[in-house]
Amino acid sequence: MNSLIGACLCMALCLSFCVSASQVYGQVVYSISGFIDGYGLGSPLAGESYVAEFEIDTSVLDTDPSSDRGLYPGAILSASVVFESGFTSEVDFSGGVVTVQRDLGGGGVFLQNASGNSTFLVYDLNNPFDTDALLTDPATQFTASPDSLIALNEPTFGLIISFSNVDLDPQGGSGPMVFAVISAVAPVVRGDCDLDGAVTFGDIPPMIDQLLNGTFLAQADCNADGGVDFDDIPTFVDILMGSGSTN
Repeated sequence: MNSLIGACLCMALCLSFCVSASQVYGQVVYSISGFIDGYGLGSPLAGESYVAEFEIDTSVLDTDPSSDRGLYPGAILSASVVFESGFTSEVDFSGGVVTVQRDLGGGGVFLQNASGNSTFLVYDLNNPFDTDALLTDPATQFTASPDSLIALNEPTFGLIISFSNVDLDPQGGSGPMVFAVISAVAPVVRGDCDLDGAVTFGDIPPMIDQLLNGTFLAQADCNADGGVDFDDIPTFVDILMGSGSTN
């Protein structure tokens, strides 16, 4: 059986082309808190505080080729927005888009639902974001600029727009928007079956062991379907060949 699996891997290596494959995956939860200004619309939630949490899939690849922007379609796994009064947003952000924008003065994160009619924009003049990664900086918590906003297309109330304004007195019901990472699942490198942090030919024997012993190792679940089996071999080979390593 061992030789059969090894033969399958060798054959796959011989037949494979170097294709790109996502090697790192995990999740991160962003927390955004602030106050509703009800800017220009007389929102029924004006003056209330809110807490929004967004669970992001860090395996989604950046689809924007520019160096100053990262675009991650479908990266939002789930989200909740809860207001001080107890009202919970009815907007579904699952499958939504994350955009990380960088400029000379700082950067910002757009979190938008799949239909594009609801958006959280968190913008900080003093904090440049890494546009090449969804997990920008787990240690970061900052107060956003006045340009940050919420635009929620709530069926109950109609469109609510909130501008976070650091110049307003927090005692008056409005105040800054704060952005922080509250939890993160450590990234897993697909194909790194010997757990040395890289995908090399040295990962082939432990990959074979995983296929033989029936135990689960996240790094061996190369196609991320929740199990380790022969279906992982083609993706493992793609990752191995794409790494360009001959170690």
